[in-house]
Amino acid sequence: MAPTRKSGDQVHTQPVPSGGWHQRRRLERRLRRLHLPPPPPPYTVDAWCHAIGSARARPITIVPLTIPAHEAPGVWMDSTTTDLIFVDIALSPLARNQTILHELAHIILGHRGVRLADNHAGDLTEEHEAEQAADILSARLTRARSRSETPSPFKEPPPTSAHPTGDLGSGLRARLARWWTRCQYHWQMRPLWLALHHSTPTTLPTGLSAPVWHEGFPLDDPIPLTRLPHAYHRRTIEILDGLRRLSAYIDPAILNQARHRARRACLSEAEIDAIAAATAVRAALDSRAIGAPPHHTPPGTLVPTTTTDLDTIAAHLARTAQALTSSPYVLTINPTPRPQTEESIDLLR
Repeated sequence: MAPTRKSGDQVHTQPVPSGGWHQRRRLERRLRRLHLPPPPPPYTVDAWCHAIGSARARPITIVPLTIPAHEAPGVWMDSTTTDLIFVDIALSPLARNQTILHELAHIILGHRGVRLADNHAGDLTEEHEAEQAADILSARLTRARSRSETPSPFKEPPPTSAHPTGDLGSGLRARLARWWTRCQYHWQMRPLWLALHHSTPTTLPTGLSAPVWHEGFPLDDPIPLTRLPHAYHRRTIEILDGLRRLSAYIDPAILNQARHRARRACLSEAEIDAIAAATAVRAALDSRAIGAPPHHTPPGTLVPTTTTDLDTIAAHLARTAQALTSSPYVLTINPTPRPQTEESIDLLR
């Protein structure tokens, strides 16, 4: 049994859907049988939704909306003539893509959408299936984009040697280097992932249940190397969702103070962003643990907001996780908030 819905102070449980990796393989075959149109240029989620809507003769409209952090970041509303996907306007680009693909999966898999005056809260099995389908669709979109883009540090460089053997060797080295880099990022993100998971164990990515937090594997078990790409993507998405749900406790003043102090130490911009994010996360976790009220001011930026590149965001999250556990700046400049009691107020007078 795993917690699925939270109402007030009561946590309700439902059976956890099983199937794991074999369920993902069956879902991949099911999606192939749907014969979806391939992602068109410019290889964005919005363009793909438009193409799928045109193929189904039923438009898919994406509507930005302000959604509270404790709610699911997206919802699909099924009307008589169109499909409306409402998505939280505060999401980072990568989290926005995942949310839209999650709702798109509901549409193409024939799930039930939300209608006006409808109290349908969503079926746990359908939610789990939609999130797995979103991961598959995300991988398909990434492959289509990578085939059209210019090489990046994480992509195989074009052949430059006139010798076929040399080209094969350089390509293999590039793929191995990319695989090893992602292995490192996946492991380095683990402290941040665990901190968010243990602080809010009933916090579920896009309204899902605990198996998704566990990446389909027990927390302490090693992940098979063949399944690393899926676990790497899933861990990044789960951290982004955990940061969103923690955003109500992020203090912008602490974030700005941490960034200012780190900049005075002449650190690089990447290190400054990581230390500031780690400091704000640590303070937010402390605030939530002691029952402090959430902040009403919008939090600052904790993740890059100008890119959807998974490796770029994972690199930032890996640096943030390392700063969270080992940076002296996070340990020394973090002003941990404390609840004000009558005794503490009397001492201040």
